[in-house]
Amino acid sequence: MNYLVRRLLLLVPVVFGVTVIVFGVSHALPVDPVVAVIGEQAAEHPQIVAAYRARWSLNKPLPEQYVAFIGNALHGDLGVSLSSHRPVVQDLRDYFPATAELSVCSILITIVVAIPLGIVAAVFRGRPVDIVIRAGTLTGASVPVFWAALAALSIFYVHLGLAPGPGRLDTMDVPPPAVTGLYTVDSLLSGRLSTFFDALHHLMLPAIVLSGVTVGLLTRIMRTSMLAVLNQDYLRTARSKGAPRRRVVFRHALPNAAIPVITVVGLVFGELLSGAVLTETIFGWPGIGRYAYEAATVADFPAILGVAMLVAFAYLAVNFVVDLAYFAIDPRTREAVG
Repeated sequence: MNYLVRRLLLLVPVVFGVTVIVFGVSHALPVDPVVAVIGEQAAEHPQIVAAYRARWSLNKPLPEQYVAFIGNALHGDLGVSLSSHRPVVQDLRDYFPATAELSVCSILITIVVAIPLGIVAAVFRGRPVDIVIRAGTLTGASVPVFWAALAALSIFYVHLGLAPGPGRLDTMDVPPPAVTGLYTVDSLLSGRLSTFFDALHHLMLPAIVLSGVTVGLLTRIMRTSMLAVLNQDYLRTARSKGAPRRRVVFRHALPNAAIPVITVVGLVFGELLSGAVLTETIFGWPGIGRYAYEAATVADFPAILGVAMLVAFAYLAVNFVVDLAYFAIDPRTREAVG
């Protein structure tokens, strides 16, 4: 409990620092948001510009804007988007579930594929299977995501017809009643199995493409960590006493080797939650990445701030969960705290 309280207290200055940095960077953009929204012709009329600045509180000094922003944010108000003219919270609520669904599917694919590959590569170090795995993961990590997305869409959708087109559902299908915003979950909750399989079908190709780089990274981290553990004295002793390889690998080596992998999984998942702009754009995925890109093109300060805050808090939440996982898995952490 003391560890949990300490971690929560440490989040307070971090959150404050994040808000200051996000607010400062977003207002350092060399673009006038008024001109970007109302256009150059309307911007030539001082009355229109002044009215627009007053309407969105852009005529106040930055410290006052920051204090007002924090006060409103504490009440769940991130302002109104200059482009969509809707509350930013509502926009984030509509766009973020698509990114969350894509991110969860992608990270699950990454974990299921990368961890076994890393274990096999470490156990059979220097053998052909190890060489093939390292070459494959290096190739996957080196391929640009946008190229992989375009190639996958061209091959599996255009030429082979094995994958559906862009979007989360077919054009003739109707989204399920919104409960969580995740189409796969909401369709199951509403008993619409056809919509569930349609949503899952649309989800797989972008999730696989998005996991390409992360699989390569996590596999190499898993292999390196596993090799370091397998060379420890206590494992050599266990092998010399005739302990089966399966028991040595999965019972003794894997728990210790998984500790640094947890950190990488947390960082990767946080990055996925921030929105993959190129992947979402190519696959027509209405996620937070596309929303952030559209907001940046018109210098939509409230939307940019909202996305930045959401991404920052997603990283903080994931890192907090990783810290708790360390505390639960590694006895040395509990001893250091206690």
